[in-house]
This record gives sequence, C-alpha cells and structure tokens, in this order.
Amino acid sequence: MADCTRCGRKLPAISFGSGGLCDNCRQAEEAEIQPGGHVSQLVPAWRVGPTVTMGIIGINVAVFLAMVLNGVSPFVPTNQDIVNWGANYGFATFRDEQYWRVLASVFLHIGFIHLLVNMWSLWNLGR
Repeated sequence: MADCTRCGRKLPAISFGSGGLCDNCRQAEEAEIQPGGHVSQLVPAWRVGPTVTMGIIGINVAVFLAMVLNGVSPFVPTNQDIVNWGANYGFATFRDEQYWRVLASVFLHIGFIHLLVNMWSLWNLGR
C-alpha cells in the first residue's frame, strides 16, 4: 500500500486518479487557490468566459440578424437568399472567382434552429 504524498496516511489499495493524495488532502488542495492556477480560481465563474468563442457567436448572430432584417425568412430561407448572402456555391466561388464565399459561408445559417444548435454546440465545445 502507498502513502499519501502530503500527509502520509495509508491510501486504499485501489485509488484511481488520486495523484498520490488521500481524499482529505485532495479536497483541501482543490479548495486552495494556487499561484499560477487557472483564472477561474481568481474571479467569479460568471466573469470567466471564452472571449474568442463569444466573438464567433456574436458574429454569427449579427449576420443572422442582418439577414432577417433584410427580408430573409428566419425559419425557411430560400436557396437564392443563402447564395446572395455568401454561401459557398461552387460556380460562384470558382468560376466567378468569388473566393470570399469560403469564409463568408462559415457565418451563414439556414434558419433559426440551425443557428441555435450550432451556437449551443460552439458554446459547449469552445469552453
């Protein structure tokens, strides 16, 4: 049997993921704010946020709102509406050399549900 590296107590025979610490020492270590620790230990959780993720979400929502305010249906936009707003349509992208469509299409969404699901996924993965 191994001993706790902090207090010397005997560890259980099987202790996965303990890092060589007993339960008491592991809980005490998690409660401490350590120098150089994660920023979430220093400020309240609501103030910690992935700014790049929030920026991308903001751009997506802004493009969607601009589309809707310019007459595109928020739930069932037509194919022509999407192409007009910069969809990566092969003929327009390569034949007409509108290469900006490759980047612009990243921020286009085909309806509110599509936007909602993608932004929820981005928020969860972007953290």
